[in-house]
Amino acid sequence: MTLSSHLDHVRQRGYATESGQVTPGFGSIAAAVKDDHGWPTAAVSVTFIEKDFAQDLRPQLAQMVKDAANKLSRHIHGNRTAD
Repeated sequence: MTLSSHLDHVRQRGYATESGQVTPGFGSIAAAVKDDHGWPTAAVSVTFIEKDFAQDLRPQLAQMVKDAANKLSRHIHGNRTAD
């Protein structure tokens, strides 16, 4: 997979993952916090010990990370009514 296609996939699903590429035995899930122009300005990230965190729970964790990033993005926009 090329870097460009990988980034397209990350943008499409709304979060990025890594599995041992940064630190062996650890995985991470991250989502961008965007400003009012849609540019990433920060991120929400969770890192976990892979052997201790079930694979089938990772989609739920990814959704929680996305939700947190979206909530922060809304605060940057000044739209807090959905919180």
